[in-house]
Amino acid sequence: MSRMIIFLITKAKIYFRIARINNPIGFLLFLYPILWTFWLLKKGTPDLGILLIFIFGTFSVRSAGCTINDLLDKKFDGLVKRTKNRPFPKKEIKEKEALIIFFLFSSISVFLAFQLSYASIMLASVSMILTIVYPLVKRFNHFPQIVLGISTGLSIPMIFLEINNSFFCTECLNLFLVNIVWTVIYDTQYAMVDKKYDLKIGLKSTAIFFSNFNQRAICFLQILMIIMLIYLGFQKNLKSVYFLGLFLVVLVFIYQYKIICNHQPESYIKAFLSNGLVGCILFLGILLNYIDYNR
Repeated sequence: MSRMIIFLITKAKIYFRIARINNPIGFLLFLYPILWTFWLLKKGTPDLGILLIFIFGTFSVRSAGCTINDLLDKKFDGLVKRTKNRPFPKKEIKEKEALIIFFLFSSISVFLAFQLSYASIMLASVSMILTIVYPLVKRFNHFPQIVLGISTGLSIPMIFLEINNSFFCTECLNLFLVNIVWTVIYDTQYAMVDKKYDLKIGLKSTAIFFSNFNQRAICFLQILMIIMLIYLGFQKNLKSVYFLGLFLVVLVFIYQYKIICNHQPESYIKAFLSNGLVGCILFLGILLNYIDYNR
């Protein structure tokens, strides 16, 4: 019995690793734009039922995406320092097991999507397709980061559909583009860790496309993101606490710029991880904006 329990615990840990349940930063980075959108549209009082559908949907899609990513990249991961200890390179998991995990999380995502409107189901389907295609894109062009940004960003027009019955507005477009730009920022920082390995293997990314101008390109995108967020603040008549949050985000971006100038993989990882703070600060800025301090 004890051997069986140890076996099950060991297997569970492997399954958690391939679905990245043990590493929640990716989930948080995908979740924050959803929280921004809900709180902005509902002015601090989001519908709990719909919110939970999107939270659990984001979790399940991300887990399915990570699993299929490892399955499709199993021949490459062992050649890259950062990924050589993943389940496939270490031969800890079989393809059949990974497919079962993928279909399990995909089924959860489909079930949650069917709780939404028909138009949202269509957008969710496109998002799921892009999630599956994402790991393949780097074999053919340098912009898998943009595909990832579109895939995760489709949740924003879905939220507009569920709350406003339409996503044809500048506010939705602005938030959608902010998500894409932010995704390119943090996923480029992440891709910089593997740049020298990807060049040898023949894989592509924005980190390789920007070449020696990675820091400048990221800085440009960060400035663009801040400009769009300032516009959003004026568009929604947000209070000073929101703009204070933007100032703090600028400080985090300056920190990111300085550490990636070290050209060390550890610095790229630190810059990537600090984007969790960016998302949190922006959410708090929006959340505090709608608190009635006169109660």
